[in-house]
Amino acid sequence: MKTKDKVEPCEPGLHVPFMGHFLTYDDQVNQLVAVLMKDAHSVAVKSDLFYDKKTNGDHIASMHNEVSHLLEALKCANLPSENIPEFTKVEEAAADVMIKLLDWSEARRLKLSEALLAKMKFNKGQIKTKR
Repeated sequence: MKTKDKVEPCEPGLHVPFMGHFLTYDDQVNQLVAVLMKDAHSVAVKSDLFYDKKTNGDHIASMHNEVSHLLEALKCANLPSENIPEFTKVEEAAADVMIKLLDWSEARRLKLSEALLAKMKFNKGQIKTKR
């Protein structure tokens, strides 16, 4: 939904027009995550000569490495990234964590978007009001 120059996020349950169809919030998330997974996986396979020889453990270790980079980036939270200077080192490192997860999820044919939506819905049900 647009208001002036600002794009507002869609709320769950809201239907928005997309290419002549109306998509639910869940459909939008599913489509976006599916595209991101395919793209991350395609780039990873093309850029890593030994990609096919990696085990699940290798991929998890790679994700852990990116999380470690994220932790290290927090020490210089507001410094610009050297690779993408319009973003901070923290933002770049967080993106790298997601890219590794998206790649591995596509390689394993995981239903990541559906699990993400289900887990977020579950978590909302776990919210306790503060006293």
